[in-house]
Amino acid sequence: MKALDVIVRHGRLYDATSLRALHPAEGARLLLIIENETQLHAADPYIAPTKVRSPEALAIAVAEAGYAHQWVLFERGQLLYFHISAGTRDGDKKTTRTECWFEVELLEEFYLVLANSTDEVGEMPRRKGTKCACVVRRCLHPSDLPHFDPVYGSSPNEAYTRTYETYFGRFGSANINVYAEFSLDEHGRDKVGEYRKPGQLPRRTRQTRA
Repeated sequence: MKALDVIVRHGRLYDATSLRALHPAEGARLLLIIENETQLHAADPYIAPTKVRSPEALAIAVAEAGYAHQWVLFERGQLLYFHISAGTRDGDKKTTRTECWFEVELLEEFYLVLANSTDEVGEMPRRKGTKCACVVRRCLHPSDLPHFDPVYGSSPNEAYTRTYETYFGRFGSANINVYAEFSLDEHGRDKVGEYRKPGQLPRRTRQTRA
């Protein structure tokens, strides 16, 4: 056992004397003694709940944005799913893959919008989504996380990014597109991206938390 005087800066550990960064091995057990209990957050402020707008307030905000067309693709309460595959390296630079599925609950209506009726060549432009507050409720299967705290975001993209950066921040890229990575099925079937094509509506029965 080795005693170290450690300070925390931007989520990383540093030796208080040498100011060198510390890099505990994956799975290492540390004994922490906090100088003052006020220095220990009750929850991670980075993933704290975001403000949720009422259906009426959100509808007004979308209408006032001046889009040519807008409609609700998913109601609040809809469950979506995404998958994270992250690589962890040990001291011998061997990479071990971590695979996790997560469940997301939409806290607001998810709107699709069209900025214009047609694009430059007279065709229907690609539909895009507005911001939609949501929460990553659960880590499903499989999971080697000892505990999962819900992750809140102002949009599904932000919720994914915050989940990746909070739990797998040093193991890959957190940049994704909600239409490519989110699905209505916890096994990756029925991608959200299918429903921004002209004439497409969700085929699956609306699934919400009980």
